[in-house]
Amino acid sequence: MKTIQYCGWKCAELASGNNRLLVTLEIGPRIIGAFCGDSENLFFVNPDYKGKKNGDIWVNYGGHRLWIAPESLPRCRCADNHPVDVIENNEFSEFIRGREESTGVFKSIIINPLPDGCFKLSHILRNDTLWPLDLSAWAITVMAPGGTAVMPLPASDPEGLLPNTFMAFWPYCRINDRRFYSDGNIVYIRQDKETVNFFKIGMQSPAGWIAYINNGFGFLKKSEFHTGSFYPDNGCNLECFTRSTMLEIETLGPLTRLQPGESLQHDENISFFPDIDAQSLAKKFGAWK
Repeated sequence: MKTIQYCGWKCAELASGNNRLLVTLEIGPRIIGAFCGDSENLFFVNPDYKGKKNGDIWVNYGGHRLWIAPESLPRCRCADNHPVDVIENNEFSEFIRGREESTGVFKSIIINPLPDGCFKLSHILRNDTLWPLDLSAWAITVMAPGGTAVMPLPASDPEGLLPNTFMAFWPYCRINDRRFYSDGNIVYIRQDKETVNFFKIGMQSPAGWIAYINNGFGFLKKSEFHTGSFYPDNGCNLECFTRSTMLEIETLGPLTRLQPGESLQHDENISFFPDIDAQSLAKKFGAWK
């Protein structure tokens, strides 16, 4: 792990093959940069807060962060404006937020470079209070504008008698939003700089993957789906949110009751794809069975 300056922050640079992740050391834990070969940053970095730190108010710096689901205020928006602790060895680096004062929850993100330009992200939540907590890990990745998110639908079954998936829409959405469309196998959500209205969709997908394609580069993250478990937001393990400045791709872990001192871990495997478009990536992974 080497240290560089990026967007006004001191950052750790982690590499796998030709791909890199940049993790802020002065705020976080937050992965502020993702680069596929010689690509520009695939993540959104909020220009209003570049290089900012300290303070007690949460701001959306961009990049990748760990939240607690279900969403509620003020629990979710705990400030992450201060330096993180780092533990590193030959296999992984752990970036530690520690215990949040307002929630009593300990947070950290472990990054393990894998072969073939991939990474494993392990999101840790620990109950450091004196009472049980019901929560879920919520891994949110804020992508740069101008691209398209991809979410898989189930394969069709002409003889099926029961529903095999659902979609959740948030109260500010319209189902006829032109950024949202499908070819029958894949759901696409297009980021549009000219559309200011918020849009968010969630779904339950045993495939567990969600991707974003922008300027010919693909970024895909996949998490394990736990059959029989309960998930937040009426059962969603994948979610996507967009507005005029950015788009978020999100995975969620099962709702879990943590007793004092207990922890949970939510893993994502991150893959990069150079020279690909949304339709090609969708065809490569396809619908889930």
